[in-house]
Amino acid sequence: MFEKKINTRLKIVAATATVIFTLATVFTSTIAWFSTKTSVNVSGGTFTVKNASGLQYDLYYLDHFVVNESNKDGNFNTVVSKHSGYEVAAGTPVFNKVNYNDEGQVIDNEQNVVSDDLNPTNISHLWPAHKLTYAIVVTSGDLNRFTLESWDEETDEDTKTKDNLDNDVLISLSWAINLYGAAYNVTKTNDVTADIASGFATSYSGATLNDTFTYSQASPAPQPRQAINVVNSVSGASSDATRQILYFSIEFDDSSDTYYELDTNDSYYTKSVDGNSNCYENLILKDLVFMLL
Repeated sequence: MFEKKINTRLKIVAATATVIFTLATVFTSTIAWFSTKTSVNVSGGTFTVKNASGLQYDLYYLDHFVVNESNKDGNFNTVVSKHSGYEVAAGTPVFNKVNYNDEGQVIDNEQNVVSDDLNPTNISHLWPAHKLTYAIVVTSGDLNRFTLESWDEETDEDTKTKDNLDNDVLISLSWAINLYGAAYNVTKTNDVTADIASGFATSYSGATLNDTFTYSQASPAPQPRQAINVVNSVSGASSDATRQILYFSIEFDDSSDTYYELDTNDSYYTKSVDGNSNCYENLILKDLVFMLL
């Protein structure tokens, strides 16, 4: 797993989509990372999964944040009394279903709309060095591909580096984001959450998966944005004996090739394996639209 060397603030901001029946999956989020990991202040930002005729599915999340529980991976945030990141404790991973009301709002078991702080689709629960993982269980129809169709970002005129020709280059948060996923046909039992956990534990969690969000200073994102295949080919389909389950994760990369050092003499960042991730402070990645095909 990737680890993060960071003492900065990251914001991933997006607009919340209304629920309509399309093949789009929209990630919208806000993440704030501060120099002190124990005093993080995050604001709300959610993603919404949407479907169309011929393909139906349910969304589940890996239980990745919890109140006042010390056995979770991640740093304890004294502001909201939560640990963040993802669960690494031994034992069976826990996946919970995301429930929605007719207006597309996430609700709890008592049918109450949940707060941003308790919303499992709020990826601002993510902290440095960690990832969030979700599962889509296909209940009708066949899933063939999972793509990122479009996304946007905001850079900062004061957060820049130089290219080989000494031209100014604005640093992009996309250079430090990883996105990957995989789909499996999992043996079906009467317990869907147990089946998801089984597929996660036996296949997804230990798989060597390629990052599909591979932008860097040397290979920046094209304009206009091009679609990215997150899961290029999904074999098989749900049946009486198996469930078709797609897992996907988003994380902040800690590879040293994402590090930069600030030159205080001219306020430019220089790429350096001895640097850190401070250059991504206040940069924004937003309006990620995924497609289930």
